[in-house]
Amino acid sequence: MTLLKYILKIIVNLHFLPGRLHQKLYFKKNHGYSPNLTKPNTLNEKIIFLKLYNKEIIHTTLADKWAVKNYLKGIIDNKYLIPNLEISKHIKTIKFDQLIYPCVIKSNGGSGDFHLLKEKPKELEIKKIYKKFSYGKYRSLYLEKKEWQYKNIPYKILVEPMLLDKNKNIPPDYKIHFFNGHPEFIYVTTGREKKTIRGVYDLEWNPLPFIWSKLDLNGKPIYEFDSSINKPKNLKEILELSSQIAQLAKAPYVRIDLFNIDEEKIKFGEVTFHHMSGMAPIIPLDWDFKLGKRLVL
Repeated sequence: MTLLKYILKIIVNLHFLPGRLHQKLYFKKNHGYSPNLTKPNTLNEKIIFLKLYNKEIIHTTLADKWAVKNYLKGIIDNKYLIPNLEISKHIKTIKFDQLIYPCVIKSNGGSGDFHLLKEKPKELEIKKIYKKFSYGKYRSLYLEKKEWQYKNIPYKILVEPMLLDKNKNIPPDYKIHFFNGHPEFIYVTTGREKKTIRGVYDLEWNPLPFIWSKLDLNGKPIYEFDSSINKPKNLKEILELSSQIAQLAKAPYVRIDLFNIDEEKIKFGEVTFHHMSGMAPIIPLDWDFKLGKRLVL
């Protein structure tokens, strides 16, 4: 996508609108009702409120997938950090014949901007990668989603070793949600290479009776949820590490992502301040209110 096409996308999708108006329009589109941003009640309303009004310089550092690793060195044990194989400002400087495979290519300030490579890509795949990341350099989550922490992140492309378990599969991804500095629940994703399953659990690994998902055009959740994902043996370590990182965030709400390899090795993924940008319904709705009540602004 060229810069001109991206500018047209910004115009067509009304991303040029002021933050509060933009968020109210998109919230109603995704949730079916207008948010109360004067006195937010639900968790999603409070996430929108925080997007608009909770702005700390440290948020930019923590949201930058390159800068956050440098920041965490010396704060957490380096064994939890995924090393960088290569760092570049432009995708065409990446030398695919010199990379160590399997690996992951991703941008430092994007959402979903990644590409998995188990082996050296062929010419056609390289062209697709060039196209994806050439578009990524124009993309602004600050404009599209009004997430302030992404506004001043200098664009970089990172190449990291691909995390794989003993069966050569991508390990589960644990997203620990923190309210006012304390872990509240765990949103886990498994089976990313095959059948992706999500589950939501309390801190003792009891399934919670709600799902948190974007909806398709028919109003159905796009993610599949299951309450039978096994409790990890190293759950205590997951909670301790995520709590250590969350304390740095200076935010009422934050999500810490960790990968768990064979329930033996934990790797830090990222820090997220606004889960699904506040635009994914919590079903049933009464749980959006219950969780919102627990989060104090």
